[in-house]
Order: sequence, then structure tokens, then C-alpha cells
Amino acid sequence: MTPEAVTVAVDWSGRKTGADKVIAVAEVRGGQLTRVVDGLSREQVITDLLSLKESGVDLVVGFDFSFSLPSWFVHEQGLSSAPELWDLASRDGERWLADCEPPFWGLKGTRKPDHDGLRATEHEVISRLGIRPGSGFQTSGAGSVGAGTLRGMPFLTALRDQGFSIWPWDQAASPLVVEVWTRIAVGKTVKSRPDARLEMLSAFGSSIPHGLREEAGRTEDRFDAVVTALWLDSSRPELLGLPASRDPLVVSEGWTWTGHTEGLPMDNLTP
Repeated sequence: MTPEAVTVAVDWSGRKTGADKVIAVAEVRGGQLTRVVDGLSREQVITDLLSLKESGVDLVVGFDFSFSLPSWFVHEQGLSSAPELWDLASRDGERWLADCEPPFWGLKGTRKPDHDGLRATEHEVISRLGIRPGSGFQTSGAGSVGAGTLRGMPFLTALRDQGFSIWPWDQAASPLVVEVWTRIAVGKTVKSRPDARLEMLSAFGSSIPHGLREEAGRTEDRFDAVVTALWLDSSRPELLGLPASRDPLVVSEGWTWTGHTEGLPMDNLTP
């Protein structure tokens, strides 16, 4: 019997306290939204994903935080891969956030560095899609993703230890975790406007049952999770089965899944 296909998107949070107020999780089964929830802590999200894995479904999960930092920073720490950085972040991440010393910035009294602090995958998104991701070194302020990144990395180690594949370091096979960026899924929708959220959600038709549509658009976080889950679900055929990468840059920096393999350094993917 073929396992049921389940796709989950997590709209993450880097908040030190109160993260449960803004984390949202959306679940898609068989191409249709079946659940959207918030009010979960980061630990509860992981417990939820482990329960799904144990249920035996064909599981794909997208998190919207960066799975690594630029390679030069990874190498400065004496490391060669992002998984090594995840372990270091579990020990030093809170200190990096508290001290906010260069190359980190965002706290009052810190200055944005001259370099852009972006990875190769983020430059690729800029050049191909014309939208600009934030730097993982920005730990607070508008558009910051650094806190979510540093507080997310340790959970990648935990999931991998529990049998999840983390692409592109592992072959893209269920149960699978990938890095996504919600803006790619949401596009130019002005998600701060409830009417704009509802309009986009309505465009998904029967993929969002009428009874869930209002719940899906109730907050920006729920909206991001729902749209991203449906978008990620639609790209499963191209994603699942992708080999792990052996490209040194990708191994150290990771790669954001953008819905297709265009721009991905395919020459260094190996079974």
C-alpha cells in the first residue's frame, strides 16, 4: 500500500520568548489543505513532525529559516559543512545573538557590515527571481532572519538524528526536510492586507476547503504557512529523489528549494 503523501510547511520564529504566538504550521494531504495551526512552541513543532514520521506517511517538510550561513563564516569556525555548524549553533548560538558581534548585526549600537552577508543560493534567487532574501547575520529589526536561523539549526540535528533526510546534504527522500523561503511561494501578494490574503487563498480553489479558508488567512503567519505548504506540495515530483550534493560550497552553505532545479549546481549531485 502506497503511503499517504503529506506536506508540511512551518512558518518559523526567532523570538527568544513568545515564539509560539507567531509560529504557524500548515499540512497538506493529497493536494488539499487539511490543517493549519498556531500556538505551538518550537519543541512542539518538532514533536508533531516526529509523530507524523512515526505514522508512516510519505512526508516532506519545509522550514523558512536559513539552514546555514555563508561559507567563509563556516570556514572561519574551523568547519567544512553546515551540519557541523548546526552543532556549533546549539552551543554558541545564544551567545552570538546576545553579543551580536561582527559579522552579526541588528541590535542597537551595531552596524551593518559592508558585505551583504548572503549565500550563493540567495544570490541565485536575487538574479533569477528578482527578490532579495535577508542576511542570516541580521539578528533583529525589520526583515531579520538571523535569530530564526540560529535558533532553528539545532533542531535540524535533532530531526536528522531521528531519521529525517535533510536536503541537500542527504538524498531527498521521505521523511524529508528542506529549506524554503515563503516569499517565493507568496510572490507579490501584499500579505499584510486581509483582502489580498483571501484573494490569493481563493485562487487555490478546492485545494483549500471552504471551512479552512478563513482560518488559513486569519494571520500573516498562517497565510505564509498555508501558501508555502501548497506550493511545496506541488513541487514534490521534482524534489523527491534529488541526490545529495557533494559540491563543497553547497555542503557548507546549503541550498534553498525554489520549486525546481534551475540554478542548482547539478554537476556535483551524487547518489
